[in-house]
Amino acid sequence: VFYAFRAAAGTTWTFSEVDTFSHPNGWRNSRHPKVKVDSAGRPHIAYEYADVSTTPRTYQIRYAYFDGATWQRRSVFSQTGDN
Repeated sequence: VFYAFRAAAGTTWTFSEVDTFSHPNGWRNSRHPKVKVDSAGRPHIAYEYADVSTTPRTYQIRYAYFDGATWQRRSVFSQTGDN
């Protein structure tokens, strides 16, 4: 998961890595990101994480926010199953 922004008067984009998943076959994925920026200009992102390399499969809803210095991440819901 990456976050990118550009200052209102700028022309350069800034990218940061929010969360990363790796699997040689690509069986760990994130999807359906939702982004909101709070009144301090700090981004908050909710997204689904799926790991289909395990049996049973693992699904999570994750939440990440930028605290002004680093990205903070946590799983807010987790479920295992076949779907």
